[in-house]
Amino acid sequence: MERVFIPNGPFEDILNNIANLKIISLKKLFELEFYDLTYQGFGKRVNKLEKEGLVSSFRGKDRIKYLYLTPRGSKITSTDISFDLSDDTLTHDLICSNVLLELLKYENFISGNVIHDEKRLIAPDGIIYAIKGEKEYTFALEIELHQKSKDRIKAKFAKYSNSLTYSHVLYITNKESLIRFYNIHLEQMNSDIKNKIVLLLDKKLSTTQFDYQNSKCWFKGEERSFDSIFK
Repeated sequence: MERVFIPNGPFEDILNNIANLKIISLKKLFELEFYDLTYQGFGKRVNKLEKEGLVSSFRGKDRIKYLYLTPRGSKITSTDISFDLSDDTLTHDLICSNVLLELLKYENFISGNVIHDEKRLIAPDGIIYAIKGEKEYTFALEIELHQKSKDRIKAKFAKYSNSLTYSHVLYITNKESLIRFYNIHLEQMNSDIKNKIVLLLDKKLSTTQFDYQNSKCWFKGEERSFDSIFK
């Protein structure tokens, strides 16, 4: 009788952490420090998950090994991940994963994950659970690499303003033109929306770089520091 592989312990941790980020490099996954393993032992477990058809990988243009869940792996983690290796989507997903990993180093941010369910009324790129003072709250992440239409932006702003789930929405981009575009339209909207939307500009934002502390932020029409908003 053929033995069925049931992932548990470190195997289960690896699958869940890939699910949280959708895509992540082998090195960054190991550096999450959730594993009481040597790098060699960790690599063997990842290889086992690949052999069992739960995880897949590819080498990026930077020759780094990236990991993502297969449909079988998604079912085990109760996520519904539709993965697309096309250049535009891949770049966006890699940036989103990198942004989330960096933000979770911030002292007031407890945990977070990418959003897989695109059928939600609002489907941000990611979500972070945070605390300010003694109050816990949730905010959404939107990674904006291309300009969307005015009507589409306003419609999404309006959905967020009516949402009880998200206290804030952090829009992150590397383009000054997008910041100007968003600020112009935020000026025309009501205070409920202005009190939720935070804009962040990091000109060096990429699949490997994100420096939120030294980025420019805008909140309620004013340029602010990251700490002044979230600390």
